[in-house]
Amino acid sequence: MVNAIIPTECSAYSINEAKKTIVGLCYQMAGLRNKFVNQYKLEVGLYLMASGATWEAIDTISSLGYSACAKTVEEFRKKIQKEHVIKIEENFVNHVN
Repeated sequence: MVNAIIPTECSAYSINEAKKTIVGLCYQMAGLRNKFVNQYKLEVGLYLMASGATWEAIDTISSLGYSACAKTVEEFRKKIQKEHVIKIEENFVNHVN
């Protein structure tokens, strides 16, 4: 993997730094496949939805294991909206006096 990504003409320092980056990327990709990383997958899905990605695109990335499915993302987005309205109403009630 290192030989495929890093050009051989790079300096020793650049090669060493690139290796660290590759290891970090591998750890991140392995972590996304971990069943305890659901919050991160949900955040990726929310970012994709906010960026204008289609449901099909989100579901495709979900099938790769890097995001939550589009339906889960949409339900979480609606939950965030509902909680936000409640928090704003509570803030007005608490600070009107």
